[in-house]
Amino acid sequence: MASVLSRIQIILEANTANYNNELRRARENSDSTFKKMGKAAGQLALGAGVAIAGLGATSLKVAGNFEAAMNGVRAVSNATGEDFTKLRNTAKELGASTAFSATEAANGMEFLAMSGMKTEQILSTIPNALSLAAAGSLDLASSADILSNIMTGIGLKADESGRAADVLAQAAASSNVDIQMLGESMKYVAPIAKQLGMSLEETAAMVGVLGNAGIQGSEAGTALRSVYARFATDDKALGHFKAMGINIKDASGEMKSMTTLTGELAVAMKDMGADKRLAVFKEMAGTEAMSALAVSVDAMADGSLPKLTKELENSEGAAKKMADIRMEGLNGQLKGLASAWEGFLIELSDGGMLSGAAGAVGLLTAGLRELT
Repeated sequence: MASVLSRIQIILEANTANYNNELRRARENSDSTFKKMGKAAGQLALGAGVAIAGLGATSLKVAGNFEAAMNGVRAVSNATGEDFTKLRNTAKELGASTAFSATEAANGMEFLAMSGMKTEQILSTIPNALSLAAAGSLDLASSADILSNIMTGIGLKADESGRAADVLAQAAASSNVDIQMLGESMKYVAPIAKQLGMSLEETAAMVGVLGNAGIQGSEAGTALRSVYARFATDDKALGHFKAMGINIKDASGEMKSMTTLTGELAVAMKDMGADKRLAVFKEMAGTEAMSALAVSVDAMADGSLPKLTKELENSEGAAKKMADIRMEGLNGQLKGLASAWEGFLIELSDGGMLSGAAGAVGLLTAGLRELT
């Protein structure tokens, strides 16, 4: 027992010396950084009584959190070497230059990696996920998850992430749905829309007009999915199309989009009585989805659906513009300051200080296990 305790004492003394050396380097780095921050900022920090030892401990905790987040990215993406360095540096750059922290950026990257994206795809998508998060006032991890899920469901490639972010941001701004509602709706309808050759803009516009009528989230998604499926396969629905003189297929033999078919239904049913219309909607879409079909047809008839679709087709730059506006003012500046502060703390521990502390903890853990 005595020999084991002596060994632990020697280990702790050795690693305490290493930690003190790293802490001294951190003090020197922080002194240099404070000079760069300017005399006034340096005096303010000193006047606030920020002890270097406390700064070092805080720096280790923040850097440790960032390291853990990047470990998650590495575990999921299998990125190594130069690829992992690119991801890590990009996360740090986003943390230093945006309202989101480096750790938040890393969390977002992990969700993109989980969707199957590789390093270059993640690097091109994460800034757009960031803009969508800021535009929709949600956290970056959720934004990355929603964006990647929708892109996969509707069949968009990674280099179309900017388009996807712009469409979703504009849809949320132009209809009674938010980004999370859009994500929930698209989870159900996007894969079917993809099979029917519908664009993201058409599908998001459909979700938007349903949202305006209070049909939102999973309810909207499952209703549209049901309508699409019935239009393609249900004998009653096909019978009504035939009776109204509507061919559900285009000249090339492919099924027409939901937008086109509801537009043709709106024209064919404009003189139909209310009772007859309800009966047709029920038979074509079923009891659960008939409201969604009715809203869609009415939105084509009054022009609101084509208008929203066109707006989404011309939404380039919408996410970044909305994000910039939301970050204006004191609260936005404070969020940016918090992000920059985290980046500063990560830099303090980015050398040997973090690895030295990890090594010391590992040796202590091993020593304590020998006692049990």
